[in-house]
Amino acid sequence: MTTYLSTSRPADGRLSRARALVERSRFDAAEAELRQLLAADPENAVAHAYLAICLAKLGRFSEAQAAA
Repeated sequence: MTTYLSTSRPADGRLSRARALVERSRFDAAEAELRQLLAADPENAVAHAYLAICLAKLGRFSEAQAAA
């Protein structure tokens, strides 16, 4: 069985931090974590989804749509 949100890869540490920041409504900080993660792993669909959420919460809707 595949676990999509596991912490088995180094980039997943960033994803965990970004998720925690989103839960605390710290969208700017989460965006920074997610952009670093995506620089290393540009195909990470979960990171793209979280980035889209952050950008939408920051009112940057066209960027959110592009990130999704």
